[in-house]
Amino acid sequence: MSGNVQPDSEDRVSRLVRENELLLADRKGLVRYVRAQRNYLGERYLDRAPHFIVTEHEEAYEALSQELRDEIEDGGEKTDQS
Repeated sequence: MSGNVQPDSEDRVSRLVRENELLLADRKGLVRYVRAQRNYLGERYLDRAPHFIVTEHEEAYEALSQELRDEIEDGGEKTDQS
C-alpha cells in the first residue's frame, strides 16, 4: 500500500480510467452513428438533432479526462466531488 494513495482512491482512479476508455470507445461509436444517420436521412437530419448529443458527449469526455488528471496529480487525495 502506498503512503500517499489510499486503496479506495486507487479504486477510484482505476474506475475513472475504465470510464474514460469506455467513453472514448462510445464516442467513436457515436460518430459512426451520426455519420450513418447523415447518409440515411440527409443533411437536414443533422440540423435538428445529433449536434447536441455530440456536444454533450464531448463535454462529458473532457470533464472525465480532467477529473482523471486531477485525481492523478493530487495523488488520489481529491476531497471535493462535482
